[in-house]
Amino acid sequence: MKLYPKGDYFAHLSSLYGEQGNETRQLLTLEAAYDGGYLSKQNQYLALGSLLLSSDVPYKSAKVLTEGMEKKIVEDSVTNLRLLAQAWLLAQEPHEAIKVLQKAAKKSDDGELYVRLGQSYADLDEWKDCISSIREGLKKGDLEREDSANVTLGVCLYNNNDLDGAIAAFTRARKDERSRK
Repeated sequence: MKLYPKGDYFAHLSSLYGEQGNETRQLLTLEAAYDGGYLSKQNQYLALGSLLLSSDVPYKSAKVLTEGMEKKIVEDSVTNLRLLAQAWLLAQEPHEAIKVLQKAAKKSDDGELYVRLGQSYADLDEWKDCISSIREGLKKGDLEREDSANVTLGVCLYNNNDLDGAIAAFTRARKDERSRK
């Protein structure tokens, strides 16, 4: 590879390491290809982003995925945006995560990403944005934990001095056994 560096060589070597279960070498090979400017396919960017994320390097993961999307190599699908948002959240960059979550939530068929967006706003004490995002998620529906969404909504409403709304949200949450307390 020293004499004839090609992205395909790096990608092939990386996938061989992956098949052997050697994630460290798989990551290092893909990272070398990235640093050398040899990544050219969506699956390569996604593999590197995922490996960096699983290796506790979320900031670089977010940068790699963002670059892939900016170059129009990585599609800005809901799945890919969700991965990017997760990377920004784990990198403790909530404002970047919010930008991505807004885009992903609009594209999603269910309300889960709106709820996650609302939780991100709550983490920043942005109560009005939290309320509108959670309500949009509840409206869109198909939530895994509607009770949790209502608990978060209740907290945001309470912190926004809407006590009656908070009580109503907590009451809805109590209907589920998991949120009864």
